[in-house]
Amino acid sequence: MLLLLLISYSVFGQITVSGIVTSEDGALPGATVQIKGTNRGTQTDIEGNFEITVENKNDILTFRFVGYVTKEVKVSEITKEVTLQPSELVEYYIGNHNYTPLIISYWSGFFYNPYGVSVSKSWHYVPAINYLHINTGYSTNFKDNSDFYGVIGTEILKRTIYYKFQQTTFNKSEIGNRITTHLVESDSYFKFIKTRLLYGIGHQTFSKKGIENNQTKNFGINAGLSKYINFARANLSVKSFYWQDYWAWEANLNKEFYYRKLRLNTAISYRQTTQDFKEVNLALGYIF
Repeated sequence: MLLLLLISYSVFGQITVSGIVTSEDGALPGATVQIKGTNRGTQTDIEGNFEITVENKNDILTFRFVGYVTKEVKVSEITKEVTLQPSELVEYYIGNHNYTPLIISYWSGFFYNPYGVSVSKSWHYVPAINYLHINTGYSTNFKDNSDFYGVIGTEILKRTIYYKFQQTTFNKSEIGNRITTHLVESDSYFKFIKTRLLYGIGHQTFSKKGIENNQTKNFGINAGLSKYINFARANLSVKSFYWQDYWAWEANLNKEFYYRKLRLNTAISYRQTTQDFKEVNLALGYIF
């Protein structure tokens, strides 16, 4: 009898909450709606509508969508429409969201390796690791140049640290040359100008294939700025590298498109050094 009473109380005490999740551009399909402190949640349909059952009016619902600021609303204060604001950061670099989809980018370049593919994924609030980002890629011109690179990022002492590795191989006059680069980078966010300061240190090793004891080392630092442009909903970053033997700089413009279930990541980047090297890449990626 007591068990039946408890079951009846639980069923009749539940509340069904429904509404629509929107942004400045309209409905947000695929947005996550979760009861805070639990694993119970749902997603909005193709028109941004959601429906979820809660225990009482004091429960808090958490609304999330990639590229937008996470919003928490008490059930008793929820209106028919919940509007999310665009995030000031692009998660491709560092974000504050709990979920980041897999991004696979195919790109083509000019002046250097014309074909490549890059795969990136981030996890937030991983057990024992608050943040984890992994990115790997490969490019080649199917002739004399190739690049293999990877990035691992995690949070250490409340700061996100990235380790970046790149190995460049190029053949010239039947001599194989290899450059191996190691970088450790981080950043700081300045709220009053809504811009990130990027900085890091690096080490390079130059070697020639088939020639013994022909190896030189190069140390350097880099600094730059990263800015999220609200009206364009794109991220622009510019970095400068000061190595012992040369100077280089690069610029990246990254923009993500979300329309219904279609999610695309586009980017254009430019890199140049004082050693008569320059590279332009156009990327188109699908966000799964």
